[in-house]
Amino acid sequence: MKRAFLATVIILTSFFSSAEAEGGGIVFRKSFGTDSVQNISAEFLDENLRLCTTNGSEIVVEMESNIKKTVPAVENDGTTLRITSVRRASNPGQFCSVSIFIPERYTANSVSIVSESGGILAEDIKAQRLSAETGGGELLLRNAEAGKSVSLRSASGKITVRSLAAGDCNIKSADGSIFLSAIRSDFMNLSSSGGSITAEDLSAAYFTIRTDSGNVSAAFSAPFEAASSVRTQSGSIDLGFPESQEYRMNAKSNTGKIRDSLCGKDNSEQRILIYSKGENGPDLTADSASGDITVRSSR
Repeated sequence: MKRAFLATVIILTSFFSSAEAEGGGIVFRKSFGTDSVQNISAEFLDENLRLCTTNGSEIVVEMESNIKKTVPAVENDGTTLRITSVRRASNPGQFCSVSIFIPERYTANSVSIVSESGGILAEDIKAQRLSAETGGGELLLRNAEAGKSVSLRSASGKITVRSLAAGDCNIKSADGSIFLSAIRSDFMNLSSSGGSITAEDLSAAYFTIRTDSGNVSAAFSAPFEAASSVRTQSGSIDLGFPESQEYRMNAKSNTGKIRDSLCGKDNSEQRILIYSKGENGPDLTADSASGDITVRSSR
């Protein structure tokens, strides 16, 4: 888990050192007062984005490029700061990276980022609603707060999240792995069509986790409170819970074994196993079409 996260940091950080390597430099820099910016919206083609905090009192947009005509357009209507691509880089040697620096105490109403093929790195960000989507780049979110909701999507890249507090949390990857650590949310919805889901130090009132082709490994640091489920079409399921967690389990594996060390269950014969831990726990469904199901202590 830690190696995967560090690798992603290194990859994404390299996006923003390319200007020096390729002979580019800062071609745009502009500041905006926080009173005139409630929302931040960015729509990119192939630019890479870094969104992070600054000690200053204004929002600063800075761009590095080795060809000025690829620089996105920037406008502020007094409510929303918009940064929009105007054209795609015409050859592999052209690049543009965008940095948005936000004051540490600033909380946006909404932050929305869409990129067709660029990477997205966001850290130390606060917003009521936070959404980020990339078609072909990696997405890294670190030390973020979203009072109402977070939505992260990737069509073909990894998603890595480390330290997130949110109301509702929806994370989806169509063809890439998901790595999570230190997530706090009311509702958590995780899904991957073509990759594994690995998560640790999770806390959610209830959750759904789905993979079509990949393993699920999720460890919770606090008990969940309402009906939840984990399903995979092709892969194993490994779940960790505090020893105080109670639940009513409905586990099904077509070809694998079902083990629950919290309840002393070790089943290799039955494909379906229904049992309870405690008397008043929420429903928990674990379903694997072709893999083992393991429940253990997360301690």
